[in-house]
Amino acid sequence: MAYKVGFTGTQIGATGDQVMRVWARLHKRMIEHSLTEFHHGDCVGADQQLFEVATILGFTTVAHPWPDGPKRAHTDSDVILPWRDYMDRNEDIAFVCDELIATPKESTEQQRSGTWSTVRRARRFHKPITIVLPSGELVEEGW
Repeated sequence: MAYKVGFTGTQIGATGDQVMRVWARLHKRMIEHSLTEFHHGDCVGADQQLFEVATILGFTTVAHPWPDGPKRAHTDSDVILPWRDYMDRNEDIAFVCDELIATPKESTEQQRSGTWSTVRRARRFHKPITIVLPSGELVEEGW
């Protein structure tokens, strides 16, 4: 059975520190698990950046897209699921993953943010969460 990493991040793109921290975490998961999947929201910005990292590392990539529009990345994921509304898509990622990695643009939790919304959903499902702040600092929950 595949180990599933869920990912959520800011549409403006992850910082260099965030990308490096997530790269290291994904690399560790590749070493620990023989089959790995990277579930993402197929959005421009951090989703697209870290999709590319996951692809380089050899993850099977699974897109949970939202409706077509200017913020959809249209990645060349291995699996592209049928599109869902934003909040439903966020919930799907949080539900299916074995752990969630988040790269928000803010260092404190926000109410009107898709990234933070996905984090809150993962908390409700009691999933381990790693939040990589813009500075690269890690905040781990549920480990």
